Amino acid sequence: MKQKSQEQKKSIPQRILPYVDGEADSFFEYFIIFVIILNSAVLGIATSPGISAQFRTVLDIIDKTCLAVFVVELVLKFIAYNKHFFSASKWNTFDLVIVLVSIFGTVPYFSIFRGIKVFRAFKLVKTLKTLRVVKTLKIINSLKHLQIILKAIVFAIPSIIWTFLLLLIAFYFYAIIGVNLFGAEFSEHFGSLGKSFYTLFQLMLFDDWGNITRPILKEFSASWIYFVSFGIISAYTILQVVTGIVVESIQNVTTDKNHKNEETAEPEKVTVAAHEIENLSRQIELLEKQICELNVKMQNNAK
Repeated sequence: MKQKSQEQKKSIPQRILPYVDGEADSFFEYFIIFVIILNSAVLGIATSPGISAQFRTVLDIIDKTCLAVFVVELVLKFIAYNKHFFSASKWNTFDLVIVLVSIFGTVPYFSIFRGIKVFRAFKLVKTLKTLRVVKTLKIINSLKHLQIILKAIVFAIPSIIWTFLLLLIAFYFYAIIGVNLFGAEFSEHFGSLGKSFYTLFQLMLFDDWGNITRPILKEFSASWIYFVSFGIISAYTILQVVTGIVVESIQNVTTDKNHKNEETAEPEKVTVAAHEIENLSRQIELLEKQICELNVKMQNNAK
């Protein structure tokens, strides 16, 4: 009864909030994720000329229906968060931008706009069509785990930049050595600093490694030291450092999120404990009264 009365006391925004808070713990949120996946699949299918021509109307209807669902979700978020829509979460702003861009990209497809010369003159219909793909990014806003990874990557960017600066120094060092050692005989790959940089980038990605290194090894038997040392420094050491930075950033973001959840949960625990203490004090008072009454009755009976 108490729970029902508490639910009845909740305002409409409070009732809507659990369904649009991005925690993926309600049927509506799972439905939104399904719509996002469906819309992404439709956009992918629409790139096939044969299928697109055959099922153009169906695909267009599904696309517009998905967009309508996203607009309804956004309206519900505005109602739930009210004035705190932008301050409550940056992902709400992200969601708003995606929906607005999607609407902007879909507008030219309505028949009322097809006759406007501006759209035809600048071929905006084809250009704006590509903007609809941003709706696939809504999956990030619907899953907290993806948000954590994206946030961690953003926080890791400064450290990654310093790591790539170190990689650039290593590239410059090996590029100069490559030009001096192999530039005369193998000018195609090491004829200039720019060609040497490009070749080293290929080697870092293990792109055509054998075709580049084997002819050089035939001419310079000790050149394996150059290539192996560069491979260890670039492909393993530095890239492993980048992976470690991202992993550490994910752990930090997850830890911060857990701390925030604990901080928000503590006041609720305090209020619950306070209510329990009040109930216990009331029960103790009642017991004391009952004991006093029993003592009085026993005294009267003794008389």
